[in-house]
Amino acid sequence: MNIWISTDLHLVNTKIDARHPFQSEKQLGSIIDTFASTISQEDLFIFLGDLCDPESADKNLIRRVVMSIPCRKLMCKGNHDTEDDLWYREVGFDHIADIIRLHNIIFSHKPVYVAPDETNIHGHLHTRKIAGLGPNHINAYGSQWVNNGPHLILLEDLISSATVQRNDLSSDELSALKTQYEQYT
Repeated sequence: MNIWISTDLHLVNTKIDARHPFQSEKQLGSIIDTFASTISQEDLFIFLGDLCDPESADKNLIRRVVMSIPCRKLMCKGNHDTEDDLWYREVGFDHIADIIRLHNIIFSHKPVYVAPDETNIHGHLHTRKIAGLGPNHINAYGSQWVNNGPHLILLEDLISSATVQRNDLSSDELSALKTQYEQYT
């Protein structure tokens, strides 16, 4: 069984943004093809939030995208996921939560504080890196997704490609980073 991660698709978002490439039905077709041809029924898919702009999205179109994922689908709701849990179940997710724990890995949309022996895998920041989060935070929105990449990565590849962040910060740097962290969480 493989565990696949994706985040911040912002399907059919009303604001044009290069980080949100899936605006048209043709572009949605490419993500449907990627999901259907890459993920198998035995796998697990964890989505880290910001699926779409529910106010402007065609629910049936969103359902087509989510249902193209042939395995069990878990979702951590993001700040743009404003519908109730039933809406996300109706489009095809099996489980919806704010945070999902898998052993010592905490999945969330926004970064969350975790114990030293835990790892937080999150979305939300897009390509922005906040070095002060420490080595136990991994931003799942990777550089491999820029320029209409597949927006899909194996958990093991995400963990092995994560960069180790500096821990030797001065008190002024730590204070500034704490302020920045609070802004994004």
